[in-house]
Amino acid sequence: MGYQIAKYTAMAARWNGVDWDLLSTDVSPPLVMLAGVTTAAGFAVPRVGPPAVDNLRAWKRYRLLKPLWAELRTLRAPTEGIIRWWDPPVVRLARQEIAIWDGVLVCSPYLDDQVRTTAYAEAAASLAADGTRGVRSPHQAAVVAEAAMLAWARVQVLRDGRAEVPARAGTLESISQPQRMVLLSRALSSSPIVARARRQAAARTAAGRD
Repeated sequence: MGYQIAKYTAMAARWNGVDWDLLSTDVSPPLVMLAGVTTAAGFAVPRVGPPAVDNLRAWKRYRLLKPLWAELRTLRAPTEGIIRWWDPPVVRLARQEIAIWDGVLVCSPYLDDQVRTTAYAEAAASLAADGTRGVRSPHQAAVVAEAAMLAWARVQVLRDGRAEVPARAGTLESISQPQRMVLLSRALSSSPIVARARRQAAARTAAGRD
C-alpha cells in the first residue's frame, strides 16, 4: 500500500511539474522490502508464537517442580522417563510430572496422617507467632504439612522392605492441583518443618536397624 502511494504521488507530482521522483526511486523500494517482512511475520507469528509461549511456560513450571521431582525420581526405574538435554521444555515437563506421579504412587501406602497433623500444628503455630518463617497462610500451612508427610513416606519407602505402614493413612491433595503442586515442591526444598520431619524419619529408620 505504501509502495503504491509513493509511486502514484511521484507520478502526480510529475504531471503537475514538480520533481518528486525520489519517492519512486528511493522511498518505494524499501517499502516493498518492509511489506515482505511484514507479510512473512504475519504467516510465521501465528505458527511459532503459541508453541514458543507454551515452551516458556513449561520451562518455568519445570524449574519450579524440580525439588519435588528430585525427591521422588529415585523411587522409579532409572531407565524410565529419562529427561534428555535436547528435549523441548514441554516434553521435559511431561516426563517430570510422570516421574512425580509415579513416585507419589510408590509413597502412597506410607503417607502417615499423624505426621501431617503434627506438621500442620507446627506450621499453624509458627503462623500464629509471627508469620515470618515461610508460612504465611493456613493454605500454605496445609501444603507444608503434606510436604512433611511426603518426605516422611519417602524415607519409609527406602527402608528396603521394612517400611512401617501407618495406622491412619494420609492423602496428598496438593499433587492434584497445579498451583499447590508448585507450593509442595517449594516446601520440600525450603521448609524447616519438612526438613525436621525428614530427619526424624531417618533417625527412626536408623534406630530400627540397630
